[in-house]
Amino acid sequence: MSLMERFRQKAIHFVGYLLPLVTSAPGVLGWVGLMAAPLIGFLIAMFANGPTAVAETVVFFTANPLNPMNLVTDVGFVISLISIVYLAIYKRRTTGFVTSGPYRYVRHPQYVGFLLLTSGLTAWSYWIQTHTFGISWIPYQATVALWFAVLAAYVGLALAEERYLLNEYDQDYLDYRESAGFFIPGVTKRPNDILTSVSVLIVLMVLLLLFSTYWGFVTPTG
Repeated sequence: MSLMERFRQKAIHFVGYLLPLVTSAPGVLGWVGLMAAPLIGFLIAMFANGPTAVAETVVFFTANPLNPMNLVTDVGFVISLISIVYLAIYKRRTTGFVTSGPYRYVRHPQYVGFLLLTSGLTAWSYWIQTHTFGISWIPYQATVALWFAVLAAYVGLALAEERYLLNEYDQDYLDYRESAGFFIPGVTKRPNDILTSVSVLIVLMVLLLLFSTYWGFVTPTG
């Protein structure tokens, strides 16, 4: 057995362990909660210190509207919300798989949104754990590792969905797959669509962590 084949089998086993976690409890809200736990703990601690601390916390999170961590979190939330609502409306009106709306550009927009949302929350949690008193029962290494584990699981889940849809709709889904990207619009050729999607998300996460590492507690003056 070649090295690549052994790696492929190990990757399949790894994703196989993660998929039940992703598709069952704690669910999407649970994953978001785990990755945002240090951030949530920080907010609770600040709010518990009275009105002054609350005001300082609000200023802290609103003084930098173009903060990349905020932007990525907001964009991810909007994409997830639009995709989920659109899918729900589509399923009530017709049958088959969705090829319009956000699904016209990427095949799994809801997963893209969720991964962007949680990457922003993970970066914020990393900042909280490394730049403040670090109120959290989760080490920052575990917070970051959890995001990468969820990325692997959602890629595996998306591939499993595609295999099912390909068996169900055959050429119709194959034509759709060749017209819409995996996670990234415009990249449709396999396996480049998958590799590019994963690479872009990993690079984004690394950049957010680097930004989080060197971004200081800056408040407006004057």
